[in-house]
Amino acid sequence: MGNLAIMLDAGVGGPADPARAAQLRERLKHITDPDFVKKVTADPGKLAMDAAWQSGHSRDTAPSGPCVVACD
Repeated sequence: MGNLAIMLDAGVGGPADPARAAQLRERLKHITDPDFVKKVTADPGKLAMDAAWQSGHSRDTAPSGPCVVACD
């Protein structure tokens, strides 16, 4: 929901809606999980699998292969 609030502020995908963004941010304040860090870092095997999956599925990662920069 935090990412959605940023997109609503910026007007990504439609007109900017700062009121709805503020509403989402307010909701986020009430659903925090104090054990979140412990949950996501407790299993190193899961962290490794998540990182491996994300490296192949993220659009922000550089393409793998011999030519990472534009090749002629």
